[in-house]
Amino acid sequence: MENCPHFNAGRGSVLTTDGTVEMDACVMDGNTMRCGAVSGLSTVVNPVSLARLVMEKTPHVYLAFDGAEAFAREQGVETMDPSHFITEENKERWRRVKEASRVQFSS
Repeated sequence: MENCPHFNAGRGSVLTTDGTVEMDACVMDGNTMRCGAVSGLSTVVNPVSLARLVMEKTPHVYLAFDGAEAFAREQGVETMDPSHFITEENKERWRRVKEASRVQFSS
C-alpha cells in the first residue's frame, strides 16, 4: 500500500497545508499487547516497517519527526528524497484545496 501512489500512504500521501508529506504508521502485536508507532516522517519508504522496528527493537512505543528519522537511519531503513512521495495527482489536489480555502463566504 505504501508503495502504490493510488493510496494516501507512502508515495501518494495527502499533502500537508505546506505542500509537504508527513507520514505516520502504527502496529500492535495482539498476543503481547506491544505496539510501535512513528509519525512526521518525510523520507522513510515504508513507515509501517519502521513502526514495527520501534515495537521490536526499542523500549519505546512512539517516535516522531527528527527522532523517528534518526532511528530509521540507524536501522538502515530504506529512505528517499521527500519529493519521491509527492505525485502530480496529489499536487493538483493540494492546489485545488488551497484555492478553495481562499474563497470567502459572506453571510
